[in-house]
Amino acid sequence: MSVFILFINLLYFSFSKQNTACDSILTISDEYKTLSDCSTYEVEENMNCCVGVISIMGKNQFFCQPFNKSATEEDISSIMDETVKRNEDLFLGAVVKAKANCTGDVTPFVGTNCNIEDSQSSTEFNNCSNFKKETDGDYCCLFSGNVIETNIDDKQGVQFCYEVNQKESSNMNDVAKSIDSTNRMVDIKYINCTPEIPVNPPKGDHSYINIQYFLILVIISLLA
Repeated sequence: MSVFILFINLLYFSFSKQNTACDSILTISDEYKTLSDCSTYEVEENMNCCVGVISIMGKNQFFCQPFNKSATEEDISSIMDETVKRNEDLFLGAVVKAKANCTGDVTPFVGTNCNIEDSQSSTEFNNCSNFKKETDGDYCCLFSGNVIETNIDDKQGVQFCYEVNQKESSNMNDVAKSIDSTNRMVDIKYINCTPEIPVNPPKGDHSYINIQYFLILVIISLLA
């Protein structure tokens, strides 16, 4: 019986050590983490447990990650760039952002501009009225698409905003095709624009209308 209790205690100790390790995979969470939260995790000698945030398809997740105490901001940014590239290869077409801080807290990524980088989200939204355009006369348009998850060979639906000028707005299907051809997202479809694109009445055949007027004038002159 004492051997069994010792075995259980060893298991508990092993898991508790694992759970308190400063590791980005073990500590990642939707809950906001501060640098103080990360300081409670264990790290090897000459290492700091730093706080980080990663945004994938508009969703922020927080984590703790060890960095060498001598690491500069450039070193940390370089490692985060590698994290971004790795996740972009896992989620083809996904907007991925990541940053870490060893001296202070991190802020979540919040997009405000009418572009794919700021607005892509796996959560559906009705329109792009909350995103800022670069040009007042342009439209901020909502599109849908799919991100390819290479690790499970599946697709993840996303929506995003894209700025469209007056000339482009005459054919939104062409805009969708253009986005599809320059982005790793697939199945791009247009949904709506803010403000709404005005519907112009179809232009008639002016030569046909002129002939009608001419015939009417001839008939009137014959009846006179």
